[in-house]
Amino acid sequence: MKHPALRACALIFTFAVAGCGDSGEAPPSPEQLAIREAAWRQACAARELESIAEGDIETLEASVEAFDPSDPIGAISRRAATAALEFGRAFHRHAELRNSAYAYVDSAMNHARTPTDSARYVERAGAFAIRAPDPNSLEANVIADYEQRIAVILNDEDHRCNWDTPF
Repeated sequence: MKHPALRACALIFTFAVAGCGDSGEAPPSPEQLAIREAAWRQACAARELESIAEGDIETLEASVEAFDPSDPIGAISRRAATAALEFGRAFHRHAELRNSAYAYVDSAMNHARTPTDSARYVERAGAFAIRAPDPNSLEANVIADYEQRIAVILNDEDHRCNWDTPF
């Protein structure tokens, strides 16, 4: 299953590319600018989530080592920290993939010099497919958490990804 936002970007790609390049074309329409800004904002939020996930892994790795496995409470705490680390690593892998996909969409909409370059970037973004995981699996929980966290960023008017745009 391809991610809905990436699939939507591929569908709108055909008319959004008109703003690419410096070939003397008419300036982008307000609708095209909105699409380009959305691509930039998603890429910004995805970069942030990957960065946060990377920092979380460092913290979780340190916490696993902090518990003494010879102490009964320490052993239980260590197992809990290890489970959290496993989730953190899975989240980070997912965040890396989503960051790459959103970066390609942003490149297609905002940085490509030609429509051919844009098409190539959209094709690469579309190659990132997310399989529907088993409903109660670690992967399903990671995807749900990612969706919730990126939505929080994109809906926060005070977040830099929503106001510090190049548009």
